[in-house]
Amino acid sequence: MLESTSSSSPQPDSTPVAGSSSSHPARWPARTRKIAILGFGRTVKDCPWQDESWELWGMNGFWRAAEPDYGVKAPEERYSLWLDMHSVEYTRAYGKAAGFGDKQERWLEQPHAFPILMLGEDHAFPSVLRYPIEDVVARAGRDYFSSTVAYALAFALTLEDVAEVGLWGVDLTHDSEYAHQRPCAEYWCGRLEGAGIKVTRHEKSALLTQRFRYGYEGENPLLVELRAALMDQAVGLAKAVAKSREASEAALRQANTDDGALQTVRDILEHLGAWEHGGQI
Repeated sequence: MLESTSSSSPQPDSTPVAGSSSSHPARWPARTRKIAILGFGRTVKDCPWQDESWELWGMNGFWRAAEPDYGVKAPEERYSLWLDMHSVEYTRAYGKAAGFGDKQERWLEQPHAFPILMLGEDHAFPSVLRYPIEDVVARAGRDYFSSTVAYALAFALTLEDVAEVGLWGVDLTHDSEYAHQRPCAEYWCGRLEGAGIKVTRHEKSALLTQRFRYGYEGENPLLVELRAALMDQAVGLAKAVAKSREASEAALRQANTDDGALQTVRDILEHLGAWEHGGQI
């Protein structure tokens, strides 16, 4: 369910900002909501869509890919919120470039069981609401959004009854595409944890992971052994390639020599044939 927000910051004695202290703790609502944010990574297939204690938040064109690509068969009623942080113009251009045409726009034109947060409202889209960017920035104190995931995490931070946020399909493992998105998502995860909200991530996600803990890292004997073996193999292969290339070049030179000799023999045979028929050599 979407919590209504205003464009102005709340008064401290009525609606405390998520993560802040309050002299009236009794006014805080109980944190019970569990929100599953669903992205397009392979790990989304493990999302808890059958566990109704989790709310599902979808994004962009996930409704097209959920079942055919990931086996997620959640009906619309299972979702409580959707985010599509793009303009209609971008949606049209992207649909044309990606090959699915105007399907996303047609989907937005339908009424849905959940609100859809976008950059702005449009009378053609009955379920679309404007993302309350000013309110979220005012409450969070930070204007830092490099992906739809970041908008979702920041919005969850402003909801005072959220106990846990889980991320499935939010893997962010491809540096070329997500190098600027991952640190932003991790920032908002840290803000959620700082506000006392549990953050759950799939074990295969690159979010909130490290190759080793700085200062505690040590050489793994297996890796040392494997690296040495691979380097030896690389040296051997380089020598084999050089030898094969040398042999190939020698074979090419011999082929050129043999080809020249072949042309000479053919010329002689041609002259002999002409002489046999009375011609002059």
